[in-house]
Formats: sequence, structure tokens, C-alpha cells
Amino acid sequence: GENPGNYPIGLGFIGLALALLIAPLLKPESFGVISQTKAAQIEIKDSQAELKSKIKAYYESNYMQQTDSTQDFAHAIGLHPKKLQEILRTQFQITHKAWINHLRIEEAKRLLQESEAMIGDIADAVGYRTLSHFNRVFKEKTGQSPKDYRLS
Repeated sequence: GENPGNYPIGLGFIGLALALLIAPLLKPESFGVISQTKAAQIEIKDSQAELKSKIKAYYESNYMQQTDSTQDFAHAIGLHPKKLQEILRTQFQITHKAWINHLRIEEAKRLLQESEAMIGDIADAVGYRTLSHFNRVFKEKTGQSPKDYRLS
């Protein structure tokens, strides 16, 4: 065929191919392309959000268990205890023990207000092994004994 530009036809195709390859690199956003780094960051954020959600759900459904060690919770969630402690500190700004006690006391407050259950039964229901430990933690967190809280 004819070649009016006086260069081999293959070079035109190579030029076009190079332009199409290079263009997204210049302004990837305009081509709907995101970098692999950005994609990896989004994926990490998503998996962190999923993990955070999984941890929160596990704590909210298991705080009343008698076996409440960091190790027990970490293994049940599928993490090393040190990793769980790090996530609690950095993502939730709380310690394992503080979160367990917070959830237990909140539920105890609700039960003290909404039920006629004996205080010892409430302590047991929210996961405290002894009534004295429950009374001490409850007063620390609320400024009142469970009995005074119920009456107020």
C-alpha cells in the first residue's frame, strides 16, 4: 500500500500504543485508573474496618463470659493477644479490661433500673465472679454502689 508519511507503517501503531499506555500514567484519575498503592491502601482500610467491626461485635456479645482474658478473646477473634492489645489501644483507645468492665457496668446499670433481679444475680449475669468485685468496680465507675444506683 501507499505510505504518504515516508516512515514504516508499524511506527504509527507503536506511537499510538505508547500514547495509550503512557496517557493513564500522566493523570490516572482522568482515566478511572487508581494506582496499585492506592488500591492496596483502600483494601487495607477495608480489612481494618472489617477487623474493627469483628472485634467490636465479639466484645459486645461476649463481655459477660467468665473466661475474659485478653488471650481468650484474641484467640476467639483469630489474633495474637499482642496484636489485639495494639488494635484496642490504637483503634479504640481502650484496654481489654477497661472495655470489658465498661460493657459489664453499662448492662448492670440497665438491669438494675429495668429489673427486680437480685444484685448478686446481676453481677453474675454480666460476668463478675464475685459480688464484692462487682460492687467495687461498679462504685469505681459510677460513684455509687449498685444498691444506691438502683434506688436513685
